Amino acid sequence: MAARNLFDTYGDANKQIIEGKTQTITCTPCGDPQYAVWHSTEGGWEVGWKTWYKATCVSSAAYNYVGMTRTAAEACAAAMDTKFRRQKLAWEFREYTENNQKWVGWVQMPNTVPVLDSDIRVIHDSGAMYHVEIEVHCTDEKYTLTPATVTFSYPPCMADI
Repeated sequence: MAARNLFDTYGDANKQIIEGKTQTITCTPCGDPQYAVWHSTEGGWEVGWKTWYKATCVSSAAYNYVGMTRTAAEACAAAMDTKFRRQKLAWEFREYTENNQKWVGWVQMPNTVPVLDSDIRVIHDSGAMYHVEIEVHCTDEKYTLTPATVTFSYPPCMADI
């Protein structure tokens, strides 16, 4: 293929879906239950316990942009890096207060953490032809006391897959 016949950009015309969008969700208890002891209003002591669960969702897909010049493939890879680099919620295991009782458990932090948990590669095919492989693996986590109520959506970066 002559260089003048190669794509100098990326888009639907040279996009090949290898694996469509899928989600895998798991939920497991986080170690031993957490206990709290407090002085009751009747004068005695009360004990409470909570079991925390970690729900994990991996949203994945795989696709390629094919038939590009090297410059177009490098620009495509840079754009995919920006697209799939996202802000994830941060969680911390620490003390918190609920109903005037002190507990230790998982608390969602107000800040986020930037991550790129997808693989993006520029591949030289032959001559002047290149393609970009994108393997999306967006992992999200939530900690909860009620695992049956946890839901996940696809991250916005996967909207066009």
